[in-house]
Amino acid sequence: MMQTTVTIGSASNSNINDLAKQVSGHDFSIRPGIGYWRGEVEDSVDFVLVDSGDIRIEAFIRALVEWATGVHSLSPMSEEAVLVTQHEVKVTMRHKPDWLDSLRDHYQYRSEQ
Repeated sequence: MMQTTVTIGSASNSNINDLAKQVSGHDFSIRPGIGYWRGEVEDSVDFVLVDSGDIRIEAFIRALVEWATGVHSLSPMSEEAVLVTQHEVKVTMRHKPDWLDSLRDHYQYRSEQ
């Protein structure tokens, strides 16, 4: 399972809505924030996807990056305004972790004695 974050600087509310439409086929979260770029404070947004499918992850990244830097955007951003980071996810709430199962089994065993 991989967490992929696409951070887009200089993102306005209208850009965020338009960008979200580009990846509406995915389950993702949006974290609006503040960025600091070349001595200036500006709005930014993180689009966060947790998925294990390489094809879905690549499609998510491509849709956001191409839209943000391409002609579809009202004001295309430079490639420097887009950052893609990935981290391996060991535990999610969708998949119970082994330690939780073992802890539950331990207390179940103790209560039966």
